[in-house]
This record gives sequence, structure tokens and C-alpha cells, in this order.
Amino acid sequence: MAQDTPSHAHERTSGGRPNMSRGEGAASIAFGLLLAAGAVRRPDWRGLLMGLGGSALVARGLSRHCPLRASLQGQEQGRMAARARRMRYADAI
Repeated sequence: MAQDTPSHAHERTSGGRPNMSRGEGAASIAFGLLLAAGAVRRPDWRGLLMGLGGSALVARGLSRHCPLRASLQGQEQGRMAARARRMRYADAI
């Protein structure tokens, strides 16, 4: 059985490789904690949404993986690959 490295464990638990800097991760954690602290003061549905949003920001900061950024980067790579294919096709004509 292959040895599990920390990077493999991280990818398995967080959904992907880190794509944020340490500063972005720290800011995400800080804002998430502030949002969650504000949620404690609101015992209604807005507080629930603030708590969920805050916990999502904290999880994002701890993993340093942003699924939205990964999706956008994947789309950009797809556009670049399509552009390269068009250029190769134009050169072949």
C-alpha cells in the first residue's frame, strides 16, 4: 500500500490543492470568525446565515482552497487550450 503524503491527505479532505496565499487564508479565517461572532448576537434566520457563511469562510481559510477560484482558473485554462488549438489549426491551413 502506498504511503499517504500530507499533500494527498490535504487534497482528499479539502477537495483540492491550496490555491490561496497564506495571507488570503488568514484574512478568510479572520472575516469568518467576525461573521460567526456577529451571528451569535442574532437569534434569527439572518444569524443562521451569518454563522453558516462564517464557518464556510473559516474552512476555506484553513484549507487555503477556494472552489470558486479553482473553477475560474479551470475555465481560463480551458479557454487558453482552445485558443492554442485554433492557432495550431490556422497554422496548418
